[in-house]
Amino acid sequence: MTHFLTITSEKPNYFHKLFYALKSGNSVLLLLGVFIWISFPALGIIPLLLFLQSNVSYFFIKKGSTFNVFKPGFLSALVLVLVFATITIISCFREIEGDLQVYVNSYTNLGNDFGDILDGFQFEPVSYIIPYLAKLFFNLNDDFSFLLIQSTTMNLAFTAIAIKFIPQYFPVVILLNITSISYFSQLYLMRQFYSFIFLLLFIFDPLVITKLLFGFLSVQTHNSSLYFVISSILYTFTKDFRSVKLNFLMKSKLLRWIQRFYSFIFLNSKFLYFIVILLIVLIALNSLAHIFDFLNYFEFVLPELVSRVNFYQENREYNLGLTEDLWKGTSFNIFYLSAFIIFSNLNLRKINDSVLASWIITFLVSIVSLVGFYSSIPLLGRIVFFLTGLPGFFYVIIFSSGKLTAKANLASFILILAISTNTLYYLYRSIYGSNDYIRESLFHYIKFIISNIS
Repeated sequence: MTHFLTITSEKPNYFHKLFYALKSGNSVLLLLGVFIWISFPALGIIPLLLFLQSNVSYFFIKKGSTFNVFKPGFLSALVLVLVFATITIISCFREIEGDLQVYVNSYTNLGNDFGDILDGFQFEPVSYIIPYLAKLFFNLNDDFSFLLIQSTTMNLAFTAIAIKFIPQYFPVVILLNITSISYFSQLYLMRQFYSFIFLLLFIFDPLVITKLLFGFLSVQTHNSSLYFVISSILYTFTKDFRSVKLNFLMKSKLLRWIQRFYSFIFLNSKFLYFIVILLIVLIALNSLAHIFDFLNYFEFVLPELVSRVNFYQENREYNLGLTEDLWKGTSFNIFYLSAFIIFSNLNLRKINDSVLASWIITFLVSIVSLVGFYSSIPLLGRIVFFLTGLPGFFYVIIFSSGKLTAKANLASFILILAISTNTLYYLYRSIYGSNDYIRESLFHYIKFIISNIS
């Protein structure tokens, strides 16, 4: 698949120079990472990923070429394998309940005929193909095997995609992903996260035929991907509509109307201002209503608003497992990326990079969905998991924008701020949150693996 585009820099930028400067203390960073990993693996992978990014930046500045994890030596590859193994096992630390119980039961009920994989499911069977083959050829029937196969498949795909398409920044992309609030919920949201594999390939692939194929597979794996696929296709249609030399299309009033409407919504630079402000207002009202019991004062004036906020207060467990705290998982990233797009004057009308344009469209769809979730359509909250679970990939908006320069600027500042705040929030959740996997020791990991394979 040599036709795929990769996100690279032609010249070293300030971000690379900053991590290049860490090279002198790289051995300390590595020892610190290993020491923390031995105590708490979920925390130790953070400095290990920073160590890898330091190697990536050093290799790029020193050698002037894209980093290859195997060229600098065995150590970098070993660290990457260690990180991958850790996040794969962490993903398996899940109580089998809810949707995950349904997935496990479906796996258990799979027969020996290949047709069973389609007959056994009413929709979206793609994510069961690999587990089915493993069960068929290796006779893996237990629950842990299913969890491990799915976790390995998804984490390997996300890691490989980051290395393939964003080789100069892949450790940071992985770091931003794993410190997100939803990344390790991938087994509970198995079909949707599985669909993200194909959705990522859909976004990065510039060829129409294979792009549509990946888009189709993504939708067949989980139908929520349809919003992203359709939006990206509509953007291409909108941007290139007037250059398409098909008379019957040009004469269609319906297509003209669709083109103008979509152009107004997604190619209007003021639209992002509006939806970000609206989102902030909705979240603020919801948060204030949760903290202060002032709703009775507004019931006479704004009965509909009060009714909506009361609904969110009384129904903490939303449809499809969504909660009123959905915004917390992505507020940092929405703020940073919105600020970058707005203040860098990125204009979708003038962008010729299809990958950059697709990521901006995907980001806009995500925050529009979050607005919809907090206003009147709770179902749209499910779409936001692409941003809450894999935010690192969205920073391609910065990596491929051409705004990263040799001197410190807004782009490099936002990247450093994103790494810092997402990591700190991850550490905060490890202390005060309910994420027990972050606080587990290496001994517990070993005990967990042995107990499940014996």
